[in-house]
Amino acid sequence: MIAWAVAIGVIILIFFFNRKAGYAVLALACVVGAVLSVVTKRETERHSTEHEAISVKASVDSQACTDPARPIRIEFSNGSGRTVERLSFSLIAREEENPSIVYRAFLRSDHIIGPNEASVACYELLPHGFSASRRGDHQLDNLQWSVGISMIGFAQK
Repeated sequence: MIAWAVAIGVIILIFFFNRKAGYAVLALACVVGAVLSVVTKRETERHSTEHEAISVKASVDSQACTDPARPIRIEFSNGSGRTVERLSFSLIAREEENPSIVYRAFLRSDHIIGPNEASVACYELLPHGFSASRRGDHQLDNLQWSVGISMIGFAQK
């Protein structure tokens, strides 16, 4: 933001001292601004498309997660063309009849997931993840589990 203010101030000063040079600098600034805008837009679209290709689902599955200390099954799917090296996400549980959040934990995964591959992991419940009024009063099967991805780390090309 400060750079824009300084640039505008410099252009005004150049206009004040030499109008022809001011027009040349203004034209150059417009071209540079247009190029930066196009590049930024393309990068944002590519970034958004890659992130939308990653999906994560959570459920309680005693058959897949046989360890009672790790009852939450989380499936990571990578539909992008790049390898995922790490993910940060929030695991959220809500009661079916009440939309308020009963459990929330911020977790991460270092499982390497290749392009168009999936990975499954079992996670434990963190005691501090339950809301204060819900500690000890929960049936995992009766909760609706969801995952929100907060960060995706792709492998360098």
